[in-house]
Amino acid sequence: PCIHPPGGLYGATGGGGALHAWSEDTYSLINCQFVRNSARFGAGAVSNEGESKATLVNCVFIGNNSRHGAGGMSHHPGKYGTGVARLTNCTFVGNNTGAEAGGGFRGGGERCATLSNCIVWSNTCRGDSLESAQIFGEGVAADHCCVQGWTGKLGGEGNFGDDPLFAEPNGQDNQIGTHDGDFRLRSGSPCINRGDNSAVPPDTYDLNNNGDPNEPIPFDFEGKPRIQNGTVDIGAFESG
Repeated sequence: PCIHPPGGLYGATGGGGALHAWSEDTYSLINCQFVRNSARFGAGAVSNEGESKATLVNCVFIGNNSRHGAGGMSHHPGKYGTGVARLTNCTFVGNNTGAEAGGGFRGGGERCATLSNCIVWSNTCRGDSLESAQIFGEGVAADHCCVQGWTGKLGGEGNFGDDPLFAEPNGQDNQIGTHDGDFRLRSGSPCINRGDNSAVPPDTYDLNNNGDPNEPIPFDFEGKPRIQNGTVDIGAFESG
C-alpha cells in the first residue's frame, strides 16, 4: 500500500499536512494511509480545493490534526463548482480539528463530495465526537457508511451509527489515533457485508494485471479479495 509516514510533513502551515491539491488537479489514491499529519489551515492530511477532482479508494486516515480545518480530509470546490471528491471504502479514525466541526471529513459546496462504504469513527472537534465531528459541510453525501453519532440529517441510503467493532483500535499504547491501532473488523461487526458493490470503482489501472480494467478494484487495503460472501464490507479492510 501507499503509506504516508507518521508526521512526514508534520506542521504544514496551510493546505494539507500530507497532500494539497488545487486548481484543476486530477488524481487517484488507492490503498494509501495517512498517519498523524498536521496542518494549521486546510486539512490535517489531504486538502482538495478549486476544480480539482479526487478519487480515494481503500484509504486510511489515522490521528491527523488541523488547527482550523478538517482533521482528516477536506474538499472545497472552486467558483465553477466542477471540483469533486469521491471516497470509497475509506476509514477515518482519531482525526481532530480545533475548528467547530469536521474532525474526519469536511466539505463545502453543492454535491461536492461523496462518501460510499466508509467508516468515520472517533474523530473529534474541540473534544466533541458527535456526527458533525465525523462529517461536516453542505454538499457532502454519504451512502452505506458507518458514522459515529449518525442522526440521518445527511440523508443517503444504508447509513448507520453502530460501533464498527474494530479489532484493536487503541493498539498497544492504549490510544486511539496512533499508528499501532488495528482497524480490521471483528466478527459480528455491523460493517460486514453492508456496503454497496456498485460503489466500488472499476480497476482502471488494472492493478492485479489480469487484463480487465472494467472489473471492480479487486482487493482491500491489505491486498485481500475486496468482495467476499457476495457483498462488500464497509471500510478499508475486508473481513474474512
